[in-house]
Amino acid sequence: ISASRIAANSISLDKINNISIESSTSGALSLVIGDQGAGGSNTGYYNYGIGRRVMAGLQSSDGNIALGYEAGYYVCEGDNFDGYNVAIGHQAAKGLATGHTSIRNTVVGNNAMMVHTSASYNTCIGNNAGYRINGGDNNVLVGSGALGTTAANSSSYQYPTSNVAIG
Repeated sequence: ISASRIAANSISLDKINNISIESSTSGALSLVIGDQGAGGSNTGYYNYGIGRRVMAGLQSSDGNIALGYEAGYYVCEGDNFDGYNVAIGHQAAKGLATGHTSIRNTVVGNNAMMVHTSASYNTCIGNNAGYRINGGDNNVLVGSGALGTTAANSSSYQYPTSNVAIG
């Protein structure tokens, strides 16, 4: 371990950051393993993440779990949102922009619920499931592309609420 890389908030096990443990949160009882994870101004509690840039935009949010590159990137950015999101997969629940509330979502799959704003109480399981769910709440989406569009298709679903989509 390089002495120059050991600090109160960071440990790196090699020079190219293949493995790093960062505590960039001022909250308590949280653990993030990965480069640039869990935003520098996070004051939340009980947040756990593994992956590069996992929950990087997180602020003032509790109880989030994210695994994968940029999983939960913008989930609950802002002040005093309760969070409790689970995002598992490459860019799962990444989010669209800062300043939106996304709470109590369960997202599993590559790019599932990737482009969302203020979407809450959703369950998205599968590749691209709920990919562009903008402002929608209380949806259950299971299967590749369920109620979502692919990255190549720029159309989006605005405010889908209380849907069940399979396939």
